[in-house]
Amino acid sequence: MEANILEEIYERYSRELFLYLYTLLRDTSAAEDILQETFLKAFLSLDKSHPNFRAWLYKVGKNESLNYLKRQQRTISEADMEQFQESGSPLDDFLQKEQNRLLMEALMKLPILSREVLVMQYFFEMPQREIAEILDLSPGNVRIIVHRAKKELKKEVEKYEI
Repeated sequence: MEANILEEIYERYSRELFLYLYTLLRDTSAAEDILQETFLKAFLSLDKSHPNFRAWLYKVGKNESLNYLKRQQRTISEADMEQFQESGSPLDDFLQKEQNRLLMEALMKLPILSREVLVMQYFFEMPQREIAEILDLSPGNVRIIVHRAKKELKKEVEKYEI
């Protein structure tokens, strides 16, 4: 692959793949490490004619994350999520960050498969058929997981409301 293509692929997918890896690992530095390993594998072993490069990257990232967790043989540690939003007033900024923190906290309480599916669908706006391909599930199964995960997330978020 040419250097320009590699740079374009990295620019296009690195941010969303990092967020996905973070939801799996809940550790910023581990997610960054796995992100680099994923792209290294992609650059060394996949040609540009792959039918769904994005799905392949997600699969490699997930497998690398699972391997990392097995090597660590520990529970996943909590880490702060970077805020990827534009700033408003200081009060708006604070309220938005607090809402994001509470949402992320609630999201992290969900089972990992539910978390993965919600992040892919709502944060990365992936179609359910692509999510199904990445996770080796049927599209119908993905729809059911989304439905149940949204209900569960709603219950978690409601615990924070006054």
